[in-house]
Amino acid sequence: MTTVEGVIKTTITLLVDGEYETLASLTSGKMLSADLMRKAIDDYGRTLVMPPDEVLRDLFQDDRFHGEVEGASPRRYWYDVPLWTVEEGRSDLELRLGVIEIAPGLYDVELEVIYVP
Repeated sequence: MTTVEGVIKTTITLLVDGEYETLASLTSGKMLSADLMRKAIDDYGRTLVMPPDEVLRDLFQDDRFHGEVEGASPRRYWYDVPLWTVEEGRSDLELRLGVIEIAPGLYDVELEVIYVP
């Protein structure tokens, strides 16, 4: 994928759509398998929806939601993505993911955990 924003939006979209197998394949199953993703969402018991655009914009602009992993080679970034549900709006759930710059303008993603901080 060509931008960090694109990688994260695609990741969130696949998670919201329940495309756990596709997402696990995209991330090579690193950290979170399709079964672990499904279990985390099913156990939470609510219906995920895409966060509002302004939330995603804040995610990329507010240092509380992202940072660079110092000394990582290749360059690596972390993001804490607040998840939204039909029932609650912003939920207690967050997605922690890593974005790895494998070449200039080319990124890979790893899902680390879906959790309630």
